Amino acid sequence: MIIFRARFIAPILDGRKTQTRRLWSKARVRAGGIYEGRTYRAGKPFARLHVTDIGKERLGDVSEEDAVKEGYTTSAEFLKDFFAMHDGKFKPGIEWLDHQVWVLSFEVMA
Repeated sequence: MIIFRARFIAPILDGRKTQTRRLWSKARVRAGGIYEGRTYRAGKPFARLHVTDIGKERLGDVSEEDAVKEGYTTSAEFLKDFFAMHDGKFKPGIEWLDHQVWVLSFEVMA
């Protein structure tokens, strides 16, 4: 299962959002796996997602192309929203942009 905020359902279903970044300490999915896409609120899945790639990268290395795959117009817009969604989850002394995150690329299964 991969959890998303409800506002990401439409961009995922219409193919505008094909990546997500996570603060996991270890990978919780694997490339090639098929997972239910769900929202934070309990309920039935909104999609079956095929994870096509997974890896780690520095949060500050998000490119403009990656931001579009995340469903945003620019990397600055993505980072602003990412920090707002994860407010308080970064330990003092760790530079936010140097933090390693998991990057999942996925596609919706028909």
